[in-house]
Amino acid sequence: MRQAVIDIGSNSVKLLIADCIDDKIHPLKETSCQTRLGQGLHQFSELQPKAIEKTVESVRNFIRFAESANVEKIQVIATSAVREANNADQLINAIEHPVSILSGDDEAKFSFTGVMTSSHLAEDNILVVDAGGGSTEFTSGNFSGVVRHISISLGSVKLMESYPVSDNPTSEQLQAVRNAIDSQINNIIFSDAWKSNSNSLLVGVGGVATIFAMMELSIEDFDRKRIEQVALSTEQIVDWSEKLWSLPLIKRKEIKGLPANRADVALYGCLIYERILLGLHYEELQICTRGIRFGALVNNI
Repeated sequence: MRQAVIDIGSNSVKLLIADCIDDKIHPLKETSCQTRLGQGLHQFSELQPKAIEKTVESVRNFIRFAESANVEKIQVIATSAVREANNADQLINAIEHPVSILSGDDEAKFSFTGVMTSSHLAEDNILVVDAGGGSTEFTSGNFSGVVRHISISLGSVKLMESYPVSDNPTSEQLQAVRNAIDSQINNIIFSDAWKSNSNSLLVGVGGVATIFAMMELSIEDFDRKRIEQVALSTEQIVDWSEKLWSLPLIKRKEIKGLPANRADVALYGCLIYERILLGLHYEELQICTRGIRFGALVNNI
């Protein structure tokens, strides 16, 4: 059965089309459109009109594309930006297609389920981290299922709005963002339940994790096979964070593997992973390209 998932996030709308055969997912098409839906949400508690308009247009375009690709079932899911907005109904009504608003728990579980469809992950115990634009999900488990999960209101778009930086970010601005992230993940870092995962494999999913791999590989085009072979050491993650923070925006846009339209928000996303790796004392981050959208497909097979 050919299915599609359209994922409305805080930073972008993403489309996955896949053939689901015998409980296996075979991706056919993946694409995204940056809409910055979560911009202004932290300040006004509402989705902004231009962001709504752009998001609705993107979703409708993806629906039409999926229909032209002979997709039998189309799911539209939405995450933290829509979940938190007081005027989410304006967006949902304008889309004119059923939209499932995922809870933080759903996000965490779907991300984990998606990761577990990856054939190259053979570890008994896995901790999946999905650092998005509006929230970050932590899910630990194994091939038997989820053991524990948590979603926190920490995301790259929210951080960017709360801690704006100059064109040449300063060391003081860098430290302020690091401190802000640390304060939000302390409950996890100092929890015996989560510290007990330190012997498990740490897996990063989502846009920021993929960007880390693409920068490390110095590639501009998405290549799942190569990206999923990447495991970055904590030292490499810290080095990339400090490199990004040492450059003005125009220079960050020149980095191969970093999409120019994400050169601003990437500053914050990279630090979320840095602080998690250091705080939980992990030595490396394994990159996985199968996350929440793959989990949504599994949930409907």
